[in-house]
Amino acid sequence: MNEDDVTGYIQNNPQFFRDKPWLLASIDLPDPHDGRVISLAERQTQILRDRVRALEANLAELAHNGRDNDALAESLTLWCAALLAERDEARLPQRIVDGLKDLFSVPAVALRIWEFQPRFAGLEWMAPVGADVVRFAASMQAPFCGMNADFEAAGWMRSDLDQVRSLALIPLRAEAAQAPLGPPFGLLTLGSADPHRFRGDMGTAFLGRIGRLAGAVLSRLRG
Repeated sequence: MNEDDVTGYIQNNPQFFRDKPWLLASIDLPDPHDGRVISLAERQTQILRDRVRALEANLAELAHNGRDNDALAESLTLWCAALLAERDEARLPQRIVDGLKDLFSVPAVALRIWEFQPRFAGLEWMAPVGADVVRFAASMQAPFCGMNADFEAAGWMRSDLDQVRSLALIPLRAEAAQAPLGPPFGLLTLGSADPHRFRGDMGTAFLGRIGRLAGAVLSRLRG
């Protein structure tokens, strides 16, 4: 018999140790922490304690994530409520920008709209953008996050930050929840001096929700 045979026999005959309980008491094992010899029962207790500590750590992480999600949901609700309460359509872009800065602690926020009604032509948000920006936004199926590689959109936030090192670019569409996606009419930009704030490997689901909400609100300004 080899070790595998012994292991298989014990696994297939769980009554073995019930019939010979004195064997359990006679088995000694090395302690993995300090090398001393301990009984099988003590080793089993250590294993259970390690498992309990791992479960407690997982539970603490889940609770932490739950609190973070609740805070994000509350901030999103407050942001939406402020947008719904705004009756002056010309103030909607500023409401979006201020809400993202205040409620989500985003250091720099800017947006541009290139399809708008003529009566909004004098607003900051309707300043001309380059053709590359329009083409890039049209190619986006989801928000972009990553390092600032001299994006034109980063320049829109110079009044908030001297140096934008990471950013998120969110296309604005009027029918973002439908498929296929229609062409965007604007771009929402979030920026930070922290190069890790908007990482290229981070999830974009929440940013996508922000984009859908902002697009729905700002569609009222479209031409």
